[in-house]
Amino acid sequence: YYKLLKIDRKIDFYLGFPKADADLIEKGVDSAKLVDWSYHAVDTNKFFPLELNKNILTRNKLGIDQNSLTIGWVGRLEQKNQCTSTLLLGKALLDRGFRSFMLVFVGGGAWINGEEDTSFVKKFKQHAIDLGLSDHIIFTGWVDYEEVNAYLNIMDIVPMLESDPAGGSILREAMSCGKVALSVLGKSRMQEAFMHPSNSILVSDIDFVEKAAIEIIQLSQDSIKMKMLGENARRYCEDNLSFGKQAADIKALIDNSF
Repeated sequence: YYKLLKIDRKIDFYLGFPKADADLIEKGVDSAKLVDWSYHAVDTNKFFPLELNKNILTRNKLGIDQNSLTIGWVGRLEQKNQCTSTLLLGKALLDRGFRSFMLVFVGGGAWINGEEDTSFVKKFKQHAIDLGLSDHIIFTGWVDYEEVNAYLNIMDIVPMLESDPAGGSILREAMSCGKVALSVLGKSRMQEAFMHPSNSILVSDIDFVEKAAIEIIQLSQDSIKMKMLGENARRYCEDNLSFGKQAADIKALIDNSF
């Protein structure tokens, strides 16, 4: 259909990511039309650090001890995403004798025809119990979108763990809030596009859950490094990943082309 309709005639530039660019070139699109831009972005005005007293209030509301390391997840709970790896991360922490942590899952099942499908959520919660995480886990269910920033702000570390991840808004939103994002450097090396040693943590794709647990335990003992990573993450998002920065880059490209 793409070739049949000759859509490319009407398009000056394509904003995409490597896989999409490769597909376009395969269809015969001139590579000069593919914009070299940061395809990772985050709304730094929606996701930003909050004052300590506000975070204390949110933690108190959830019953989280102020000294507990909080590991968070935001989004759907479903079979095909990385939420189960976060459960396994909790189990790995327990197995290593680390107990001063809380897993906070903000979100729930997918919405289908106006109703939430909780079938997997129920299995997920039972899995958490089976792993011995009952005393280390909180499920908020879906929350109002305007409250998401407050929940992200009480999370010390936000992981997205799979063998070869590619981006992840949950990571960028956490970074924009000045939190530590933790992910995996897979074969595609996609996470290196925005996650660097100075602003986040990447582990290798071999035994990544165990390696993530080790990193978390070490980080829990180094508050200075945790603070530094969070501050650098926020600064990086403002300088490189904000919508304003992307808009400026696109405008500059257009101005130089016409």
